Amino acid sequence: MSGSVANLFLSLTVSLLSQPNAAGGGIARRYPSDRGIGNDPSVVLFENFDADSIERIAKRWESVQNQEILSLSSHEPPNSDGGRSLLMTHVGGKSNGAHLHQSLEPGYEQKMFPPEERRGQLRLIASRDGRDGAVTVHQDVELYVATLTAGEQVTHELQAGRHAWVQVARGSVTVNGRLSPLYVMAVVP
Repeated sequence: MSGSVANLFLSLTVSLLSQPNAAGGGIARRYPSDRGIGNDPSVVLFENFDADSIERIAKRWESVQNQEILSLSSHEPPNSDGGRSLLMTHVGGKSNGAHLHQSLEPGYEQKMFPPEERRGQLRLIASRDGRDGAVTVHQDVELYVATLTAGEQVTHELQAGRHAWVQVARGSVTVNGRLSPLYVMAVVP
């Protein structure tokens, strides 16, 4: 393959995408042609290749390998709001390609939920929006916990298009008429 040339056009939007919710809108659906997606607080990394030079783009990245094979192209990817894309021209036998690398800051929350907040009731402990004192997770999920004694019941109504998983830590429960011992049970409406 010595002497062969490969071109790669790259239009980059990296984000944590949620599954479509009941309203039918994941993050990408809210931004046709990615217009404005870089300003969404849920997006963890966004690059706009409409800069005036590769050098200016490279300054925004933690590591750039083989910058000499990178160039800006006027090729506009379909459904893109941008006017340029990144071109990586690889000549076989001359290099091992190129990369742009950016580390993302790790993040986590830790919180104690008093037993009385979950005794006999469902307590939201994690959600995308962190509402009701729950910790924030960057996924389209709601995580509830409950501590129940024999005979106690809780009800959770699922929104259209949503599914649930029940994890029993101790004992057993009946969900929709089915007995569940210590394992995960899928609940599909």
